[in-house]
Amino acid sequence: MHSAPKTGEIWALYFQCKGKDRGNEFVDVQLDEADVTYFNLACFKEQLGYGPRDFMYYKMHCGRDVAKLEAMGYT
Repeated sequence: MHSAPKTGEIWALYFQCKGKDRGNEFVDVQLDEADVTYFNLACFKEQLGYGPRDFMYYKMHCGRDVAKLEAMGYT
């Protein structure tokens, strides 16, 4: 895992792994904000058994709107 100077702000990341059995479908990780990078997310994806052709999504919402899934890209 690549590491930058720590911020002290801890984020909780929740991964939902589609296609896994019920006991392993959800994974949660606590990381410093500085460690939440695309590179580290790609490493988590690989460790969870997904390959380069599998997509990552995040839930995006604004204000009180319902969150919708957005594909994560390199940018």
